[in-house]
Amino acid sequence: MKPMGKYLLIGIIQALLIGIVATGIALAVNAVRNDGLPLMNTIVTRLPQADGSSSSIANSVISLKDAFRMLNEKKAVFLDARDLNEFGKYHVPGAIHIEPGKGGIEKVKAFRTGLFIAYCYGPGCPLAEELASELRAKGVKNITVMPEGWEGWASAGYPEEGSLK
Repeated sequence: MKPMGKYLLIGIIQALLIGIVATGIALAVNAVRNDGLPLMNTIVTRLPQADGSSSSIANSVISLKDAFRMLNEKKAVFLDARDLNEFGKYHVPGAIHIEPGKGGIEKVKAFRTGLFIAYCYGPGCPLAEELASELRAKGVKNITVMPEGWEGWASAGYPEEGSLK
């Protein structure tokens, strides 16, 4: 290797090391600051209150982590608002398929559970909120929405059921 190429390679390696060290220091400082920047988009969980007051229920959401915990503790039933074809491919274990506007309240009322968690395709999908609003209007008080939907659930590596599994 020519001397000039050798110095160029050493310079590139040093620049990479400086970048790695600087990134590590920046992440460490951000982690210890009270007002540090969030590194990931997080959704705040607001579960319905036990008294069923409508103000807490109207906009209730649950995070992926809390939804997964509720599944493991068998404290929630998941309601899949996606179309039947997608539900058949993959869904949260034990989920019930109910599309908004197509009935299905009897499926929900048959369960005695602490919480229903509605979900659809992913962030920005309105189907879960539509289903939750529809069920609330029909008297179901203990329902919340998982905004990350199926995309978030699958991306997190949580368990799945379905015909393609």
